[in-house]
Amino acid sequence: MRRGDRFASYVIAVLMSLAVAGLIGGTIAWGFKPLTTFSGTRVSALHALGLTFAALGVFGLPLLGVEAFGIFLSVATRNSAASIVGTVVYAVAQEAVGGLVHVAWLKRYLLSTQFDAGQGVFRAPVDWSQVGRAAWVSVLYVAVPLVAAQIIFRRRDVVGP
Repeated sequence: MRRGDRFASYVIAVLMSLAVAGLIGGTIAWGFKPLTTFSGTRVSALHALGLTFAALGVFGLPLLGVEAFGIFLSVATRNSAASIVGTVVYAVAQEAVGGLVHVAWLKRYLLSTQFDAGQGVFRAPVDWSQVGRAAWVSVLYVAVPLVAAQIIFRRRDVVGP
């Protein structure tokens, strides 16, 4: 087994154990009863669990945009500390721009606003416009930094085996 395969199996094992522990803890704390959505309709506990995983998937889309910017900074600066700090500043700047009153039209297209799209999954019917906008906006925020990082990396002299 290669080192990367072993690492991937450890990551999957940790994520699965966290999911099982969260499911057991949530069931103990609140029970496995029907829940009410944001629209007021009641759904079964199993359906709510499926909606939760779907919402986590939608929530993960803008996270990929933040991660892509971090990768870009890492490639561009060749400094891991600069990429970490720069990514945090990038995320905080997105929130700050979203808080400005005079650019309300821009808020719909900020990456930080797309995190709210996961709530659209918990409406009946699902608010696909919110989810769809989060998807295409996140794709743009992922594609641009990754393409820029790829261009920079291709021009770099890297010695390999």
